[in-house]
Amino acid sequence: MRRVKAEDIDMETVIECFKDVVAVPTETVYGLAADIRCESAVERIFELKGRPGDNPLIVHVCSIDMLKSIISEPIPKEYQRLIDRFWPGPLTLLFKTKCDISLRVRGGLDTVAVRMPGNKCFLNIIERLGAPIAAPSANISGRPSPTSADHVIEDFGERIGLVIDGGPCSVGLESTVVSMMEGKLHVLRPGGISLEELTEVACCDVVVSNKMLENGKVYSPGQKYKHYSPTARLILFKGPENEIGERMQEYILSNLKVKKWGIALHSNVCIGKIDDKSKVNIFDMGCEKRVISRRLFEGIRSLDKVSEVILVAGVTLSGEGSAIMDRLERASDMIFE
Repeated sequence: MRRVKAEDIDMETVIECFKDVVAVPTETVYGLAADIRCESAVERIFELKGRPGDNPLIVHVCSIDMLKSIISEPIPKEYQRLIDRFWPGPLTLLFKTKCDISLRVRGGLDTVAVRMPGNKCFLNIIERLGAPIAAPSANISGRPSPTSADHVIEDFGERIGLVIDGGPCSVGLESTVVSMMEGKLHVLRPGGISLEELTEVACCDVVVSNKMLENGKVYSPGQKYKHYSPTARLILFKGPENEIGERMQEYILSNLKVKKWGIALHSNVCIGKIDDKSKVNIFDMGCEKRVISRRLFEGIRSLDKVSEVILVAGVTLSGEGSAIMDRLERASDMIFE
């Protein structure tokens, strides 16, 4: 395994490495990247991650011309409005695709999920490769997503030939996935673009949806399987923020057999006095939701190394809150309302 800083990469060497998978930085989370034309590299993504075969991959492009080369329909007007506002950036759109796109990439469907990333290093790689790149999160399936090169190496070690280190991800949550269905924009997975931001731009209704096909197949990653989970048990506390800290303390006092606790807090929650600080590790997720989203997976991974049980304070659903709570609810072993 070679780890190279994004500013030090030799592009010719990087492109040569795309005969296999490469870990790349994006603004959302780190990606496990493969040239969609290389079936063996695409297959390696599923093998490394332990990813279910019916879970489609997101395809990344560097231009509208590249997008048009893989879709079978004109870009809908509603999509064009979103593209003009949010690309490059953390927004994925679902399109009808051409039949020559790998079935593995599209999860056996006739659609493909596409976005244009906002990370300059990744954009340059796609442009230099001259082909779209499939890149799900660079973690073992079900584990917390990686927001640093260190997280990628924690999960895969020597099994990846090249890890490009672009520093911490600026968004820290996966992209928002949107599909145009029945005259409405359906948010299939909340992410880096909020519902409010989408509604501000759209000229039709925007709805949150977990719409699946009748055969149980999913249109988008993040719809079907348990995700983002640490090894430690994760317990999510929802409800009034001024009560969460006290409820966490009560839970700790009623579970004395637990020797090591992790607590992920944001600035609106106060835990109060802790009698035995040697048993408790606290991770500060920050105050603003944009900061919390950026620090969320870092916090879960950090606490997972030193905790038997992790308690996490929920947030309100406005803005980035919807995406934060989606990740926490999917990661949780237990939720206290």
